[in-house]
Amino acid sequence: MSRTTPSAQKSNLGGFHSAGRNLLLEKEAVLPGVAHARARVKASIKEYLQRLRRPDDSEEGQLLGGRALVRIKMSWANVNKERDVNLPHVHDGSELSGALYVSCPGQEQGSGQTGCSIVLADPRPAAQAGSALSVALNETSRKDIRAHAGDVLIFPSWLKHHVRPHLAGTEAERRISVSFNVEVELEPGPPPLKIIFKNLPAATEDVLVDPLVTQLKQLWATTVSLIPGEQKQVCKESLQAFANSLGDFGPQVPDVLSMSERSLPGVAHARVLIQQAVEAHVLREATSSLGGEAFVAISHSWAEVNRLTDLRGPMSRWDTSLSGILCVSCSLAAASEEAQDCTVNLEDPRPAAVYSGLYRATTFSTEALNLEEGDVILFPNWLESYLTPLDAGASSGRLSFVFFSARVDLQVGPRPLNVRVQFWEDYALQVPMASFMVLCVA
Repeated sequence: MSRTTPSAQKSNLGGFHSAGRNLLLEKEAVLPGVAHARARVKASIKEYLQRLRRPDDSEEGQLLGGRALVRIKMSWANVNKERDVNLPHVHDGSELSGALYVSCPGQEQGSGQTGCSIVLADPRPAAQAGSALSVALNETSRKDIRAHAGDVLIFPSWLKHHVRPHLAGTEAERRISVSFNVEVELEPGPPPLKIIFKNLPAATEDVLVDPLVTQLKQLWATTVSLIPGEQKQVCKESLQAFANSLGDFGPQVPDVLSMSERSLPGVAHARVLIQQAVEAHVLREATSSLGGEAFVAISHSWAEVNRLTDLRGPMSRWDTSLSGILCVSCSLAAASEEAQDCTVNLEDPRPAAVYSGLYRATTFSTEALNLEEGDVILFPNWLESYLTPLDAGASSGRLSFVFFSARVDLQVGPRPLNVRVQFWEDYALQVPMASFMVLCVA
């Protein structure tokens, strides 16, 4: 085909990009081998969709239910010769994109050739500054996915990606893949999810010889920690004294965590709560793979005592790496006598994702975390956040919070990781994020 048909010019710089034909819909008699390729892509899409979860109050979420109406919108061949490349791009107008790798020459160990690989770019523009922890954990802004002949890779269409130059050993060694875009329409209903392919030929043509072996990759996972006060031996009396002291100072108290217990009763207990929360967050972010010393210093801190009308809109903090909030007091007067709590809202940092129907079905564009007195939440500094009361019917009351920023310096050494927290005035910390699926089918 590449020798007799002119190439389309899309993301390819050199190489061949077929046009005008939806290759995976061709008949076996017209394109020998397409039935097996179609069956493999179909099974891979089905496996991907069956792993998606709808967000709920559980940690893992609930499997999708109802029906998924699937249509392979377009599929085309890519043939790359020596030095041919595909430039960074996204696939507009579809939910999922992917590739079936047909020929991957030059993947021998140490050959210096690229074989079949694709580079995925971190979709969180603000996260790309990096941090000591993300660097140590190899959380780079780009992920190089290596594939082999017969593999299928599926990812969200909004995820920017490119293909490195093909470093073939000879002119005859060509990298060949079949790429595809998929439309998915979800109809709500109870689990399990029923998947219907709308435009594929009859299943009698599909021939899938080998069972699928799947590998799910979660890339750039953003760590947000909510440490409940009940897990940290919160002293209600000290916290109440701290709230009263903040009320005496006025609506804003700068450098609050550097003040003495004598001048601001209860602040020592607040420092202990924050120190315990930061230690837990850093250890969770580092997992069990890092060892040595993590030096964490609180750089900026301030307290705010707000009436309901004072709550501010979304904000991020660019001068530090890690941000946190301690809920000191959430005293709201409402018609109900039940205890009230407040909500921290975190905005999804992936602007390209919000136009996807699959995204809207499986992800909250704003993650709302309820805070009670004594709770501490920590998140990356680039993540936009804002506060709202949980009960909009509350008519009066005051909300007291301590906001703080921190930085971590990492000295890698033998495990386990020892975390040291200091309350300085010239320091700060960070963390990474994302939660979309990339499915590799071997």
